[in-house]
Amino acid sequence: MPLPRAIIFDLDGTLIDSRHDYAEMRHRAIEVLSEAGAPTGGPADAGPIWEIRLRGMEHLLMNGVTEEIWREVDAQVTDALNEVEFKALEDARPMPGAAETLQYIVGKGVRIGVATRSHRAYALEALSRSGLSRFVEVLLARDDVEHPKPDPRHLLQAVAALDAEPGEAVFVGDTTTDQSTAREAGVPFIGIPRNETWAKRMEEDGYGVLLNRLGEIPPHLLKCQP
Repeated sequence: MPLPRAIIFDLDGTLIDSRHDYAEMRHRAIEVLSEAGAPTGGPADAGPIWEIRLRGMEHLLMNGVTEEIWREVDAQVTDALNEVEFKALEDARPMPGAAETLQYIVGKGVRIGVATRSHRAYALEALSRSGLSRFVEVLLARDDVEHPKPDPRHLLQAVAALDAEPGEAVFVGDTTTDQSTAREAGVPFIGIPRNETWAKRMEEDGYGVLLNRLGEIPPHLLKCQP
């Protein structure tokens, strides 16, 4: 297979060991939605945070909340999530082998992007503190796009910004959300599961190639012909 023209990375858990307090993020989002009148508890609180937020906001919209109030609630959820994310910067660090892997990729003439559901200010600071920002040409965070991951349009927008076609790019991520995003976008996928639970889920999904760590990407790319 040819060497990819561009490689897009997920951020948290893939390039950055962010130590997000996802339990606190979930609690804060549910708290805001509940105060606005969205149902909480049981199935309403199940699944990833983005699903909880989507269900809650859709409920408000379908039950007569004005557009002005809807936007206010959406902004409150965003502010709550952003606040918790910023706290994680104190312990954020690059994943093992991140700098060396990105340096190798750039040295091969492959362009690098990041597509993340984190917000832009946090992502910029995390990349800067970790010393990885110098390798990244394109960053698209959740507040940069109208349809954030797992919507494939988020990834496709990053691919286009790097002057590549879906088949010329690779997406690297650590969860089945990243895996399904790549599949729906028609972009080849490299999975680096964050733990054994995610590894099992990603193996069952079956899309793409699974590696154990970022440092395995260079030898994997050596199999590609320029």
